[in-house]
Amino acid sequence: MFYVYIHCRADTGEPFYVGKGKGKRAYSKSGRNFLWKHIVETQGYKIKIISYFSDELEALKEEVKVIKELRGTGVNLVNKTSGGQGVSGLSKIPWNKGKPWSQDIKDKFSRAHKGKKLSDEHKKNIGRFWKGRKRKQSTPAWNKGKKTGLVPGNARPIVDNFGVEYTSAQEAARKLNLVRSDICACLNGRQKTTGGYTFYYLVKEVA
Repeated sequence: MFYVYIHCRADTGEPFYVGKGKGKRAYSKSGRNFLWKHIVETQGYKIKIISYFSDELEALKEEVKVIKELRGTGVNLVNKTSGGQGVSGLSKIPWNKGKPWSQDIKDKFSRAHKGKKLSDEHKKNIGRFWKGRKRKQSTPAWNKGKKTGLVPGNARPIVDNFGVEYTSAQEAARKLNLVRSDICACLNGRQKTTGGYTFYYLVKEVA
């Protein structure tokens, strides 16, 4: 059973965080951002479970809806995104590191992020993060250590982080229901991901 919850300031009762979870996630203090921890440490907080769902994707949609509604009324939330990213099974805990995702997790991640665009606030946060930093497009693990050369031509073949190849950014945008310019931004290092995907130019091994 999944649910959507709200964390409220203990002194005023004003919401400051919206999340989706299951089990004891709403009551956990781990994996929270700096602003969340600051409010909790200085003012305390109360927990409200506002809705329950048997389907995780429906819970994600409700999370996005609640965040949008609260921000639309001027409530200052510490959520770093507009919601919808917390798909179960994508934990970064040590025993998952280095292990390939199952097809079920890949499909779940894809459905949750398909067609999703970054909010203006999220884009600004990304911009602030990269300000003054050097950006370098990383090489996929399967190409590391190889002597490579970029495939020539205007419409360069590309590959995503799941190893699926596309003849061009336009084809990837069409098949994944993403925005072509966002895919190009990933390829050129202007942003890291779009719709849960990372893209690289397909390279070929040369002699």
